[in-house]
Amino acid sequence: MESVINIRPQSQVLMPSTKFLVFLLAILSLSSLIAVSVNIPPKVLAASTPSISLVGFVSAWNNTSVHNPTITVAQGDTITIQLSSGDGAPHRFFVDVDKNGMTPDCPGADVCSNLFPPSTTLTFTVNFAPGTYTYYCSVHPTTMLGQFVVLSPPFTSAGGRHMVEM
Repeated sequence: MESVINIRPQSQVLMPSTKFLVFLLAILSLSSLIAVSVNIPPKVLAASTPSISLVGFVSAWNNTSVHNPTITVAQGDTITIQLSSGDGAPHRFFVDVDKNGMTPDCPGADVCSNLFPPSTTLTFTVNFAPGTYTYYCSVHPTTMLGQFVVLSPPFTSAGGRHMVEM
């Protein structure tokens, strides 16, 4: 009895077809084009000691880019917010830590900047509980407000994640 063993030569190793590779490249290109065309805003990751910039306009923070961006930080982080007036009007940034509304408790529970123009810098440690808070301009609280999200501290020693969604 003869046994037949069918051994495929090395030159016949299965490789993806050219059509499959072209199809895969087309799908990747199309998904990239869709992401750009629907204008999905990028998340801006800051360094371990983030510096966040907000420009005050009567109609909104950062009126010339993404209005009233969400600021995301980790509990325990020390952050610096560069504040300036884009319209020459007076502004005052504050985070409503006690969640009692548009009137700042400063000094007190809320984190507040000095009144400005032209500009000021606010540096503070996020020592309040994880959750979603609102930040305001105390002079224009109905138009200049956004979310200030505090995440639980990370489990690594590399520092927290800090994002401003633009």
